[in-house]
Amino acid sequence: MLTELLNSAEMNPNTIKLWTLRFTLLIKLKLYSTADVEMAMFGSLDNCDLYYEFYHVEHPGKKGSIIPWSLRLLWSILPLHCPSAGGLYGALDRMYGLVYHLDQALLAGLPYLQEQRVIKNKTSLLIQVAGALAGSGSIQPAIKLLKQIKSDQPDMAVPVSNASYDCTTKLATSTREKVFWERCRINSLRRKKK
Repeated sequence: MLTELLNSAEMNPNTIKLWTLRFTLLIKLKLYSTADVEMAMFGSLDNCDLYYEFYHVEHPGKKGSIIPWSLRLLWSILPLHCPSAGGLYGALDRMYGLVYHLDQALLAGLPYLQEQRVIKNKTSLLIQVAGALAGSGSIQPAIKLLKQIKSDQPDMAVPVSNASYDCTTKLATSTREKVFWERCRINSLRRKKK
């Protein structure tokens, strides 16, 4: 019912907030394929009807996208959970696309508070990228990226040492588990031979 209501509603900041809530709930409920299908109608989140300028009568003088950062972040991480949306490489492509847009916004020159928000969003997005890399087993690139974030943002609380410890512990644990299960398999084969 909510989907029918949202599909029939005109896109505006209020309906986008409802869509953001819906996508958040779908992802929390692990209904990734449903979220992927429904999010596909928004494309790359840069359609002309997703900007305030398209609704100049209702929002005179407002400029920019009506898509909130939280929805862009959900859109970028969805492929991590839904292989049909591109998997790890689809997510990395979307995340780095967002990083590019944030860099363009910073280069355009923003008032101080907006600039600080963009820097915070970029940092949180890069931490998500590092998490995606670590989750895929690419531990060294993840650690390198976290160290880069830490050097770029020394005041930011980036858990580089904890992340590198967690990554190496995860790698060591998975290696120990492989060795353990291999020993179990060998012992099992020896018992069967006797």
